[in-house]
Amino acid sequence: MEIEVNANFKLTGIFDPPTRVFLDGKKITLKKLLERLDAMWDSVHILRDGDLSDDIEELCVNGRRHFFLPNRLETPLKNKDEVWIELYMAPLGGG
Repeated sequence: MEIEVNANFKLTGIFDPPTRVFLDGKKITLKKLLERLDAMWDSVHILRDGDLSDDIEELCVNGRRHFFLPNRLETPLKNKDEVWIELYMAPLGGG
């Protein structure tokens, strides 16, 4: 299964959105995709203790916010679905 992941951040040499993530299995959920992404990244955490991290400002599947999806993180994904991840980034101090 191929899922397109886009985000408001880039991790040089690791994650350059938009990118396609390939997952094998019968029942791929949003949570499984996020676990896969978390395993790729050391500095960004989408999940904490099995739930969405406080660092995530917005998470959408095909334009629908995950909070409005009936199954939230357990939402099944289909081939060619699009996922948007918006990370909250505190402003840096300075002028």
